Amino acid sequence: MKTLSVIKIGGNVVDSPEALDAFLDDLKAHPDKYAGDSDERWAWYTDPANKEEVNEQLSHMELVMALHKARKDAGLTQEQVARRMGTSQT
Repeated sequence: MKTLSVIKIGGNVVDSPEALDAFLDDLKAHPDKYAGDSDERWAWYTDPANKEEVNEQLSHMELVMALHKARKDAGLTQEQVARRMGTSQT
């Protein structure tokens, strides 16, 4: 069975382009807020050896944001989209 997923960056749910912009703005303005256990994750994301995988993840996020916009523009809930796809919302 197919499932729909929610994108999370750390503990932050990113479910719209606006939410992503707000998260990135906050990250830039308050980098210490996201320090600590995220240091290893940040090092991984900024390591040139991981560039290809990071770009794949960014492409995935762009797709998710486009799907979110299309769903909102169509006036559908996540549950309605899942039902039409023959799956469940998770």
